[in-house]
Amino acid sequence: MLGVSIDYLNYGDFVKTDLSGNNLGSFGGGDLMLSGSLAAKHGEYIAYGGSLKFIYEKLDRFSATGVAVDLSAKYQSDRARYSAGIMVQNLGFQLSALGTEKDKLPLTVRVGGAIKPRGLPMKLAGDIIVPVDNSADFAIGAEYLALKPLYLRLGWNSYGSNYRIENSDDKWAGLGVGVGFDYRRIQISYSYTPAADLGESHRITVSGGF
Repeated sequence: MLGVSIDYLNYGDFVKTDLSGNNLGSFGGGDLMLSGSLAAKHGEYIAYGGSLKFIYEKLDRFSATGVAVDLSAKYQSDRARYSAGIMVQNLGFQLSALGTEKDKLPLTVRVGGAIKPRGLPMKLAGDIIVPVDNSADFAIGAEYLALKPLYLRLGWNSYGSNYRIENSDDKWAGLGVGVGFDYRRIQISYSYTPAADLGESHRITVSGGF
C-alpha cells in the first residue's frame, strides 16, 4: 500500500520588539511536511511500514529544512477488536538550520493500543510517547461509533501541562475534542485543543484511499 500526505501548521502572528521593548510590528511562522509512505502485511494480523518525510520550518525571515524516516509495526486481532502498535519517529537530520547551528531532530518512540469493548459502540485507545531527550508522556482517547458516518472524539495528553505558564488557571490544557465524517472513501476530521496561555489549536485532516 502506498500513501502520500501534506501537513501544514500555522503559528499565527507574534509581536516583534527590540531589546528595549519597542513594538516593531509582527511576524509569523509555520511548518510544512511532505511525506510518502509504504505499508505491507505479514500474514493476517501483522502490518508494518515506513514514511520518508521532508520538513520545512519558517519563523519570521529564517527557515530550516530536514529529512526523516518513520518506522512502525501494528498487530490487529480478528474482527479488529484489539490492536497494538509501535513507532519510531524522526530518524533523520537537518539539512539547514534557523540559526548557525543544526539541532538533532526530536527522535521519539511511541507505543500504543486500542480496544472496542463488547456491547459498547466505541473505541478506547492509549499511547505512551517517549522522546529520547525528555521525559515520557501518555495520551488516552475515545471515539463514539454509534452515529456512523459521524464520529465523536475526546482525548487527553499529559504533555498539555507544559502549556501552562506561571499563574495560568487553564485546567483544560491537554484536552482535545473532535468530530469526523465519512463521505464515500474519504474522511474529514476536525479537532480542537486548548493550550492555556498559548492559545488554541485547530486541526483539519482529510484522508482517503483509492
